[in-house]
Amino acid sequence: MPALLTRTSTPPKVSPSPRRFCAVVLFVSVVSAQSTSVPPDRSDWLTFGYDVQRTGWNRAERTLSPANVGQMRREWKTVLPNRAHGVAGLSAPLVVTTPSRELVIVAGSDDHVFALEAATGARVW
Repeated sequence: MPALLTRTSTPPKVSPSPRRFCAVVLFVSVVSAQSTSVPPDRSDWLTFGYDVQRTGWNRAERTLSPANVGQMRREWKTVLPNRAHGVAGLSAPLVVTTPSRELVIVAGSDDHVFALEAATGARVW
């Protein structure tokens, strides 16, 4: 006699995935970034690579030029508790401007999301 398959009436419990949590946090950050005002000398990158073609070319850029790019310097650096599992260990940064401060948000390949103070690099969460 063949074995019968039975179906339980209670669905199996599914715990939320860390990746899903990261995706939700990034989505909420993007939505809140779009709803805040942007200083006049800045333009939003609403997608990775600036535009839907992912060119990385911001046509509104007026600050950088061949004449001043050599004057760029690093403002800060930080070390985050994240282990790279491939070429890049962190996502491209998402900069969120709020009324009180500017944050840099990055997702790590270890399913962590980090928020840093844009001015200092200090870890917020």
